[in-house]
Amino acid sequence: MAAMAKVAGVFYALTAVAALFAGWQSDTMILRGTSVTVVGKATMLIGHTTAAVGLAGCCIAGPRVYLGCLALAGVGLGIAYPGICAFAQTLAGPESAGRWMGMQNGFGNFGGVVSPALAGFLLDRTGDFTAALMITSAVMLAGGLAWVFGVDRLELVFPGLPLTNAATDLA
Repeated sequence: MAAMAKVAGVFYALTAVAALFAGWQSDTMILRGTSVTVVGKATMLIGHTTAAVGLAGCCIAGPRVYLGCLALAGVGLGIAYPGICAFAQTLAGPESAGRWMGMQNGFGNFGGVVSPALAGFLLDRTGDFTAALMITSAVMLAGGLAWVFGVDRLELVFPGLPLTNAATDLA
């Protein structure tokens, strides 16, 4: 349990450092004139692909390489995370960013409902976690490609919507 706690702590620390670096690097590139769309899409593709490769590597790695692959997955998740928030806020604008983020996170968390059952089913059928991890890796890679090809330009989708009062919206 102590070793597992250390590994998990290092994983999340790497994810946090990668997120801080990716956010800083994205801002720096944008300030230097790189298109917001190019920076956002590149960051999402790099992050998701890195995480997918790291996770897939965990499936085939031996005991000496496994932790390196897990660390790579954590770094990839960290690189992608700032973009997940920035995309929704940029596309939605200040008028509805909270609703968009709520919907995005709400639907995104369905994976947390489905994946334990699917992983358990696959573990029961195959005797190991390889299939579950490879499916997760494929979904991550598909996610990176979806950000690149599913989003046209990173700009406000509905410009000119009036700011509303949340209290009157709920009434």
